[in-house]
Amino acid sequence: MQYEIEKNRITLLDDNGKYCGDLTFIKKGLKVIDINHTYVPDEYRGQGYAALLLAKAVEYAKEKNKKIIPSCPYARRAFEKNEEYQELEYHG
Repeated sequence: MQYEIEKNRITLLDDNGKYCGDLTFIKKGLKVIDINHTYVPDEYRGQGYAALLLAKAVEYAKEKNKKIIPSCPYARRAFEKNEEYQELEYHG
């Protein structure tokens, strides 16, 4: 799998460069990002691709020293279940 990280988007591609989903976020100031959308096409659902995208977003936030607002329903559920993610959640 490959990732393309753009200004406000992380795109997941398979090894052939085919689109497998994306996650978008909004920068809220210098230290916070709001994960507002996660999308995986129907043919790829159930294969863990949304989890891969969210893990990459968490890795990105850690590297950039940012906190996360998980406003996307998928991200919200994942944050409720994962203590590591909860440590990065913004409560402001």
